[in-house]
Amino acid sequence: MPIAQPGHSHWRPRKAAGSWPISARLAELGFTASPDALEHPQGFLSAVSPEGAVDRESPPKGLGSEWWIIKYRLGIKKYPACYCTHRALDAMLELLAHHPLKPEEIARITVSLSDTHALILRNHQPQTGLAAKFSMEFAMAAAVISRRAGLAEYTDGFVRRPEVQDLMRRVGVETNQNYDPEVSGASVFDQVRVELVGGGAVESEKVTRAKGHADRPLSEDELFEKFRTCLDAGGAKIAPGVLFDRLRHLEDLSARELTAV
Repeated sequence: MPIAQPGHSHWRPRKAAGSWPISARLAELGFTASPDALEHPQGFLSAVSPEGAVDRESPPKGLGSEWWIIKYRLGIKKYPACYCTHRALDAMLELLAHHPLKPEEIARITVSLSDTHALILRNHQPQTGLAAKFSMEFAMAAAVISRRAGLAEYTDGFVRRPEVQDLMRRVGVETNQNYDPEVSGASVFDQVRVELVGGGAVESEKVTRAKGHADRPLSEDELFEKFRTCLDAGGAKIAPGVLFDRLRHLEDLSARELTAV
């Protein structure tokens, strides 16, 4: 779409005009992205039009009358990775809370999930933190080795640790088409099974909703832990507890008071 020049009676800023210099600067700083993010079979156009009939002209159905945040309620991602890994991460961490296994005790980890979600988790032996976000193998290895899967784990250094790379090779996926009618692409439940080096196996509970889903909201402690790790990763100057408390009373504060160190 042509961009009118400043001063024209119908000139208004276009988001696209400001996006290219930002993209160029991000690329200069080392940011990467998929070259086929739009047209890939699992890309943006497929995501917004699963049947391939992309409609770029018609307004969204229910625009201005149906509010999705009310219909579907608010959910918060607990882990900084593809949501397709979240239910299995919950399952594994809960299993480890009852069976504190070490990597050397594990012969094999098998995750049961839908074939759609397995297709999205395309990186089976990632070498970077970014690639690890779309890897079930890494999610399971991080859970076992760190007993968590936070920003500190989704880094190039952690992903490349020898014990992480080794454990990822012992993770497999079983897929199914037992789809949940309420959650697009997901199976009715995800589950983790761990086979032990000395024989025998332990199995997780069947997880139907990830922690942070509207049906299974995060506790205040869990929400603060996510908040704290984000601030730590960003090198925030304000103490996490202080800012968290301020945000809980946002309606009573000015912008200056909110960010005061």
